[in-house]
Amino acid sequence: MADHPYKVLVMTLLPKPLFCLTTHDSPASFMVDKTIFREIDHYPGYGFYDWLRTTNGKVIGVRWIFWSSEQQYNALLPKHDYIESEDMGDSLLFYFLDQRDFDPMRSADQDFDENKIFCAEDGTYAITFGVDWLEADNIERLQKYPLQWVPITLL
Repeated sequence: MADHPYKVLVMTLLPKPLFCLTTHDSPASFMVDKTIFREIDHYPGYGFYDWLRTTNGKVIGVRWIFWSSEQQYNALLPKHDYIESEDMGDSLLFYFLDQRDFDPMRSADQDFDENKIFCAEDGTYAITFGVDWLEADNIERLQKYPLQWVPITLL
């Protein structure tokens, strides 16, 4: 495990996403502002994910590769300018910065932990990724990126 207290990165899939790092496991439901998000399925996993790293190891996003049996979830998620589809829809890339160049050799974590999909009553989606294996320096960088960081309330 990495040397930081965080377990999960929460990302709401709004036109301008909201982010939160939590020290708890991925919840079944949570609230951001006054919006309640509930896990859409209690399925243990939809595929795996890779942290997208530059040649110097800086995390700039995450690639989510869906199991072939879980492709319907890809179709549910909204498409915004920070989200790209790859491999004919088999995976989605979520970028934290405008920078899009990543090193494929340094971006092959194949992580499974804490990966869930949530939906609010208004149709807004959120996703979670486990970060307890992500390097502490990348957690620090993430927190300094010009992202909109918000608190969440676990329900």
